[in-house]
Amino acid sequence: LDRYREAANRKVASAQVLAPIEELLAAEENDWGLHWRLPCLNEHMKPLVPGDFVVVAARPDKGKTTFCASELTHMAAQVDPLWPGEKRSILWFNNEGPGKRIVMRNFQSALNATTEDLVRLSGIASNDQHRTMVRSNYAKALGGRPGVLRVFDIHGMWNHQVEDIIAAHKPALVLFDMVDNVRFGGEAGNNGQRTDQLLEAMYQWARLIGVKHDCAVLATSQLS
Repeated sequence: LDRYREAANRKVASAQVLAPIEELLAAEENDWGLHWRLPCLNEHMKPLVPGDFVVVAARPDKGKTTFCASELTHMAAQVDPLWPGEKRSILWFNNEGPGKRIVMRNFQSALNATTEDLVRLSGIASNDQHRTMVRSNYAKALGGRPGVLRVFDIHGMWNHQVEDIIAAHKPALVLFDMVDNVRFGGEAGNNGQRTDQLLEAMYQWARLIGVKHDCAVLATSQLS
């Protein structure tokens, strides 16, 4: 099915790159893209733009999820100003632990709050449509649209099922947590069957996602 879609698209779309140089230079001059929360990353890396692919690799229980929650809640408020009127989202694909833990971590990161702080705010009524102050403050921290950051549990899903979700939401940024655990039904180069060959094919697929769907891609990976 993927091969058919690609063949059909090639028949109706030109492969020539026609981006005007003036637009490319303006984006460079304005430092256009999703900026990081951590100053050290902003100093040494460009902001994320569609087509970028970044791997966040660390040993188990060293803070990958916390790092991602901190950065994605910071980037969420940047999405609508960068893509006005497009209602783009940040998609967090989780296939590790329960997704509800990630939701909790996102609230903590967005509000710089402890669990006790969130409990207190959840008991205070707000004067807007969000009903409680914990929801209202979270919406403000994400730029006014809480649905800009969406968490999906994809345990046991195949890569083509994940790509269907991506195509339905037109994301600005996709996070695969962890890409190693996505069930891969694509082709490995040279008919490779070794684990490293299959992983290489999966990461190539994840990188291609950013180009095909005009979004930046982050992928977490555990170091042995």
